[in-house]
Amino acid sequence: LRTLKGFADPIAVHRIVTEDERQDGDDAAAAQPSRTNRPHGRRRAWSPESKEESPVLSGRDGELRQIREWVLPVIEGAPGGLLVISGEAGAGKSVLAQASFDGLSERLAVVWIYADTILRKSLNPFKGLLEWCFRAEGLPVPRSGDPDPAGGLRELLDRISTYGDESDKSSLREGIPALLLLLGSALDDPEYRQLDPQARFERGVRALVALLHSLSRERSLLLVVEDAHSLDGDSATVIERFLRLSSPTGHAVAFLLR
Repeated sequence: LRTLKGFADPIAVHRIVTEDERQDGDDAAAAQPSRTNRPHGRRRAWSPESKEESPVLSGRDGELRQIREWVLPVIEGAPGGLLVISGEAGAGKSVLAQASFDGLSERLAVVWIYADTILRKSLNPFKGLLEWCFRAEGLPVPRSGDPDPAGGLRELLDRISTYGDESDKSSLREGIPALLLLLGSALDDPEYRQLDPQARFERGVRALVALLHSLSRERSLLLVVEDAHSLDGDSATVIERFLRLSSPTGHAVAFLLR
């Protein structure tokens, strides 16, 4: 029995194995802890950022083939638009997406972000994008209380802006205060303070679109949005503008939603 996301009661789970796998399982059974001695509690849904091994996927050959056919033009440098993978909670959307994009990391940057399912705070999912960028560039992620969080963000954007065009560079520079807020810090910028709320929001949106565009110019980019049914409207605006870019770069978005 397994406790699965979306189901209150444990569910019997079966997996088809080969004869060799069955024999290996029998040989190792004595070394495994008894089921009653295993820790109790709800099992977290698997995610690509988990340190756990990806679950085995079976019976999805048709879906895998369709998704891979969709993503191939993106790898080759063409816009791919929006892919929607929908299903009930626990249906295996994340596993299917991960299996579809697995092994493409040399040719495609796959970035996972997560919609804020509780607060739906404006642009909050893109904090994950910024953190991914810091890790990809080998830089520490600025934290609240750091002596100079703006310095770390500027260093990151200086690197990424080399991939973008002049418009991207300008938007990234102007958007530093807004992006820093996403990371939980603040910058005492008199010019930014004088802007009205809509102008501040617009700078943040333009900076995020410029960030995505710059990344897609360096390498084909796929943005995967988990729980996209809970995506806040401001984040949806960023994604819509990103998808509407006329730049001939390999870029696309995949929504995982219920």
